[in-house]
Amino acid sequence: LQIQQRYNEYNHGKNIDFMNLISVSEFSLSAIKQEIQDKLAWYLGGQKTNKNIETFTQLIFPSLLMSLLSYCDQYITYYFRHCFYITPLRFSTKRYVVDNEFAVNQVAPSGKNLVNFIASLSREELDELNSFLENTIQTRISIKGTMHTELQVEMKDNIAYNIVDVGYGYTQLLPIAVQLWVVARYQSEIENTIVIEQPEVHLHPALQSNLAHLFVYTLEYAKRNKINVRFIIETHSGYLINRLGKYVYLNSTKGSVEPRMHKLSTDDITIYLFNKSEGVTKLQSTKFDNDGAIIDWPIGFLD
Repeated sequence: LQIQQRYNEYNHGKNIDFMNLISVSEFSLSAIKQEIQDKLAWYLGGQKTNKNIETFTQLIFPSLLMSLLSYCDQYITYYFRHCFYITPLRFSTKRYVVDNEFAVNQVAPSGKNLVNFIASLSREELDELNSFLENTIQTRISIKGTMHTELQVEMKDNIAYNIVDVGYGYTQLLPIAVQLWVVARYQSEIENTIVIEQPEVHLHPALQSNLAHLFVYTLEYAKRNKINVRFIIETHSGYLINRLGKYVYLNSTKGSVEPRMHKLSTDDITIYLFNKSEGVTKLQSTKFDNDGAIIDWPIGFLD
């Protein structure tokens, strides 16, 4: 404190928050020390060779370490509070679910509380959710019953079916779609990360391809609500990857696109390949080219 007071007096009483001197863009102690020194020099009018600055940096740096570690801890905690994880095997709902009469404000990672969550929505919220589902997976849902709740799904034929009667894939797809709506509708403006493992499980090829539309539409929907969302998706689905590649290809074409199609730039998607050789798994980063093809397609992925 005495050092900071003397420096403030030397700097004409201008108070400096030393943590604001650090951008922590590179977690290197030497880089951080150099950054502090450079910014202090800037405060003094560019006197980079001033020995007092070097000495001052050496003196304050140890005291900043705990503040820096605290900042890192707060940042990591804040980041993971805005991460939403969806498991590879979602919960298979039953024909009837007993209403627990508790408020549910979030969908569990496995989707096991999906029916209770939907039942807790207001009429306006359910209408908004159904609009989202119609635009993404061409489905509407409704809740029937009170004590014994039934989740009904209405598809293109406009007939409502119990969720267990429309195929196992919908029990896997609905928890994803509903969770995406929740994040894109109600989360804060800062960046939210949605992590999904194998969203294609139990889906036929057309629905696997349509996952790309679901993800991109979610990004657009969130943007309209002034919410930042990004995805981390682990997948083995060539159908999903090819559809994303088609979106990239469409970005290089002129004119509008067909319904449920989108345009993505090559910078919108990064692909990470996990290649195992001689017992060691190596991570490789790649992208789509302008034609929508993966630049370094993994050998043996499809055959």
